[in-house]
Amino acid sequence: MPRSPEARRLDDAELALARWTLSRPGALAPTDEATLRHALALARIAADSEGGGPPALASYRRAVAGAADALFGEDPAAEPRTPEPELLAAAARRLWGLTLAAREAAVAAGVPRAAMEGAVRQRRLVLALGGGGGVGYVYLGCFQLLEEWGLTPALIAGSSMGAVLGLIRARTERFDLERVTQILEHLTYRRLFRFLRVESRYALPGAFRLYLRTALHRFVGGEKLPALGDLRIPLVVSVTGIRAGMLPRPPEAYERLLDVRSFFPPTPRKLRRKAGELVSVLSELVLQPNRLERLYLGADAETAGFDALDAVGFSSSLPGVIHYDVLRDDPGAHARLGGLLGGRGLGWLADGGLVENCPARAGHLALRNREGGWSNPFVLALDGFSPKLLTPAWLPLERLAHENVRRALPWANLYVPFTRTLSPLEIVPGLAQARRATALGRAQLAPHMPLLGKLLAPLPDLAESRPAAA
Repeated sequence: MPRSPEARRLDDAELALARWTLSRPGALAPTDEATLRHALALARIAADSEGGGPPALASYRRAVAGAADALFGEDPAAEPRTPEPELLAAAARRLWGLTLAAREAAVAAGVPRAAMEGAVRQRRLVLALGGGGGVGYVYLGCFQLLEEWGLTPALIAGSSMGAVLGLIRARTERFDLERVTQILEHLTYRRLFRFLRVESRYALPGAFRLYLRTALHRFVGGEKLPALGDLRIPLVVSVTGIRAGMLPRPPEAYERLLDVRSFFPPTPRKLRRKAGELVSVLSELVLQPNRLERLYLGADAETAGFDALDAVGFSSSLPGVIHYDVLRDDPGAHARLGGLLGGRGLGWLADGGLVENCPARAGHLALRNREGGWSNPFVLALDGFSPKLLTPAWLPLERLAHENVRRALPWANLYVPFTRTLSPLEIVPGLAQARRATALGRAQLAPHMPLLGKLLAPLPDLAESRPAAA
């Protein structure tokens, strides 16, 4: 389901307005800014709702969209106009009464007043965290910076390493970097990975067997490992489902794809060759989308009961490279997995990055579904695996992943691609490298924080924000 182009334009117009006011402090009266923000939010939420919202708001949506186009241009994300303050003030005076009338029309059409006003006045932060191995550790600096600004996510959506770090973040409302440091001190490659031949029951095989439960049980579970629906911050995990009978090669071929011994001694030439082989194999899967299905574990009641570590383990199961599976004696887990695969005609599960590496779409839709449609998500998409010319060995894989990231960008309000990260291979960094990644994440998100702070601050009541002479 694509996002409404009208909703996307209204989103971009609000960002353009926020950037305008930040660049020209004091040039627009706060009541005018609040009125314009109210109007853009109400029209956008209606446009994002099923069927475009109540029919009573159809003409109102068109009026607000027309005003936004006149002020900021029809493509404010690419080439925003910079209107004079007088034009913005005039638009606010015109829209204030229209917005009050539209709210009453929506209530008369059956929209709950409290839900509507709560959504319009308060945007809700959603984090979409991309995968890519060690590159994801820059998100720790982002978590820390958001915490310092008092911005707690309402929901987190993650793929692969983004899902792993998202799980660690979702365990508590407050982010504690020291707790993450304790986890990293405990982790070793030996605890996380083994090179044993084991059964591949639900995921495609790979050279490295991921023992995520063994490594993280004590840090995320306590006495009882949490289900996705039990976390303090809701977590949605992007996983790829591969349709039964549609694998381009036999399952065992993926296990033979990566001969660990061929990496030693590691050289840039060997890395480029292996990356090229991996791109070729993964392209067979992703370039024929009918083979794959997006799975958003935790986004609905059907999947909320999934073991959180199992969910992020499957999201990290990159065919031919990393293999995670459920082989333990756990009837409940096997019933859920069997039902998921059988009910959808799937044969295998794989890394979520194959279908949505930076799951902005998953996060946006999941929050809307949780909040009954009248929701106002602000999706901050963090992408550590964006294409980087400085890391040519990984560029083919980064470009492959970016294709599905690009398709999800209409659902992201702010997309931050990180140009400076750790290597994807630094899945278990030392403390010095983890601190470096944290500092890199902070430095690259910091320029966006004033914008985030403005857009995520609650709006005053519209009745108290009457523009002068309105």
